[in-house]
Amino acid sequence: MTALLLLASPGAAQQLAYGGSLQFASGRYIFQQPTRTVVLFNGLTATVGRFRANVTAPLLAQSTPWVSFGAGGMVPSGGAHQAMVGQRAGFGMGMHEGAVSLPDSGVSTHMGLGDPLLSLDVEIARASGAPPAVRLTAAAKPPLAGVERGFGTGAWDYGVGAGLARTGGAGFVFLDLAYWVLGDLTDLELENALAYSLAVGRPLTGDGRFAGLAGISGSTRIIAGVALPVQLTAGVSYRMRRGRSLGATAALGLSDAVPDLALGLTWRIAL
Repeated sequence: MTALLLLASPGAAQQLAYGGSLQFASGRYIFQQPTRTVVLFNGLTATVGRFRANVTAPLLAQSTPWVSFGAGGMVPSGGAHQAMVGQRAGFGMGMHEGAVSLPDSGVSTHMGLGDPLLSLDVEIARASGAPPAVRLTAAAKPPLAGVERGFGTGAWDYGVGAGLARTGGAGFVFLDLAYWVLGDLTDLELENALAYSLAVGRPLTGDGRFAGLAGISGSTRIIAGVALPVQLTAGVSYRMRRGRSLGATAALGLSDAVPDLALGLTWRIAL
């Protein structure tokens, strides 16, 4: 949950920071057999005035190649069997309803680099130096990772979005909207998606170092015949001194377009 990192982040005076996370996800998606994914994200963020630039690179380990990593998150593409996923439009839309059985169910875990994500955003509104703050963002994902093992989609993704962060007083509110133009895989068309994330929270201690959040995130349909991606997320964060923070998240998937369960650890270090 990006809002959790924002909550634990220092103010705009920070010029350069390293942020990362370790994520574990497990789910059947639209398939009969589960896919387990571990992702280590590493990113650098540079802030100059109202402008902020970020580059993030993921290292992935997956138990199957059936789920591709894209700008919109994990996509149940079917790996080398994308055509079978594209033919699923007539199946049911519930959790694991009409599950697809793929022939190469005995594949072993693969590891590799995923496509990097580049973004640039600018703060356009802040009331007298106090929240809420409004940011506009542009982002792109170049196709640098291997497609056959699910580490990328083999196409460019582009996105524009806006975010509202209200972090003053006794509570916190984060709202993010983004429109993604998603490149197609070789045998599977991906629909452009409107993604959203809403999170609310509050400090858990008097000094504000511990805080908790809960939220919902998702998007419009990405693959025809596959349900809309929707997740419920909860998390806690701990803000340390000198621009350092730690966080933990847990997410529950509400459709077969996302993992059934995802757990994560996040960190941020001011440089």
